[in-house]
Amino acid sequence: MSSTSTSFSLSPIHDTFGMIVEGKTGESIQNLPSDEIIHLFKQHGALIFRNFDVSADAFIEFSSLYCKNFSTYEGGAFRLGPLDRQSVNNNDTLLTVTGPTTCYAIPLHGEMYYARNKPSLLWFFCENPAAENGETTICDGIAYYKKMNEQLKLFFSEHRLKYIRPLTHSEWQKAFQTNDIDVIRTWCLENDATLVVNEVDGSINIEYTCAATSRNPRLDEDVFINPLFIVYHFEQAVRSGLAAKVLGTLPGNGCPIIVRLEDGSEVPELVLQEVEHTADELTANVSWRRGDILMIDNTRVLHGRREYLGSDRTIYFRAGDPAFAF
Repeated sequence: MSSTSTSFSLSPIHDTFGMIVEGKTGESIQNLPSDEIIHLFKQHGALIFRNFDVSADAFIEFSSLYCKNFSTYEGGAFRLGPLDRQSVNNNDTLLTVTGPTTCYAIPLHGEMYYARNKPSLLWFFCENPAAENGETTICDGIAYYKKMNEQLKLFFSEHRLKYIRPLTHSEWQKAFQTNDIDVIRTWCLENDATLVVNEVDGSINIEYTCAATSRNPRLDEDVFINPLFIVYHFEQAVRSGLAAKVLGTLPGNGCPIIVRLEDGSEVPELVLQEVEHTADELTANVSWRRGDILMIDNTRVLHGRREYLGSDRTIYFRAGDPAFAF
C-alpha cells in the first residue's frame, strides 16, 4: 500500500453501529490509512466505502489488503438452481450473491452459522445497483441481544438450535465441491457436525447443533447472530410451493436445510414473530451506489436483502478471515 493517505469523511450508518467512509473525488481507495480503517471496523462492525473509483479488480485488491483465507463457499447451504453463488471472472473467491437473478428478499442472518467454522469477515461490492429497491439490510447483533425481552433471552438460553441438511448424492457433491465422501466426513469432524450416510443411494444427512446467541470475547458482549430466520423462511417457501416457482424444481430431498430445536421440535411461531419484531428498529438499509464496498463483521452483524425489481442488480461477494489482529 502507498504511504500516501487518502482523505475521507465519516458518517454513521445507524445509531447503534456502522460507519460510511466517503472519499473525496479522485481519491484512491487503496491509499486509505489501514490502521485507521481497522480501528473503525473493530469499533463499528460495518463499513461502507463510497465515492471511490472502484472496479471488480480494485475490489479484489482492496479486500485482500484486510482479509485472507478467502472462501469458495464450500459447504454452503443454498447451492441449488438460481440460488447458487457463481464464481466471477474465473476467480473462485469472487462470487455472486445468493439468488442473484431471483429478486426476492432475504431475511437477516449470520453467514454460514449452520457450521462451527465460518468466515469472520464479509465483503460486498456493487458493480451495478438495482433500478429500484434491492437494499442490503444489516443489523447489529449486540444491540439486537440487548433489545430482546427477557422471555426471549430465556428461551434461547434453554433451547439450542439444530440445523439439519438432508442432501442427495448429487446435492452434497455440489455443495461441498467434491465427490469424495471422506471429505464430507472430515468437514463434519472439523465442524462438530454429525453425519449419516445412506449406503444405498449415497444421500447424506448432516446435523449441527448450536446456540442462537454467542459471546463475543473480543467485545465482551452477548450477540444474537444465526441463520434461524433465513432457514425457517426457506422451509416455509418449500411448504407453500413458492420455492418451486423460484427454483423450477425442488431438491431431491425436499428441503436441503431445515432448523429445529435440539429435541427435534419446530421453533414456536410466537418465538419467530418476536425475533422478527425485535429487528425492526435496529435494521439499517444499505442503498447501493455504483462502486460501493460493504465490509461486515460476521461475528457481530447480521445481513439480508430487500426485494427488488429487474435483472440489473449486480453485487459481488467475498468472505474470509481478517488479515489483522481481531
